[in-house]
Amino acid sequence: MDITETIDCRTIDGIMSDLAVPSIDLLKIDVEGRELAVLRGAQDTIKAGRAPIIQFEFGGTHLDTRTTFEDFFYFFNDKNYSLYIIRPRGDLVRIAKYEEALEQYQTSNFVAILKGSSR
Repeated sequence: MDITETIDCRTIDGIMSDLAVPSIDLLKIDVEGRELAVLRGAQDTIKAGRAPIIQFEFGGTHLDTRTTFEDFFYFFNDKNYSLYIIRPRGDLVRIAKYEEALEQYQTSNFVAILKGSSR
């Protein structure tokens, strides 16, 4: 585990600006526990409603990054998104309020949908 590699990282906001991308229909994030960091790098895009549907995973890797489900809930709630868990059969169940019982670290998929979006 002593091998390192240097990489360049860019934010979604930076890419959207540099490439003049007007919007993203579906933003899917799967970065093994660093989802909240990616979302923070897309704050301007998200606040402007330019990514109306955002899918992400939450699970055990978030223990390593000390990220809680509460962090995600309030991140999206503050930006006018409704949050849903995607059940194994594909149905969506809305999470209307934060409760400690939501802190389950078995990997699950979630989707945040901009309120009032026609999607």
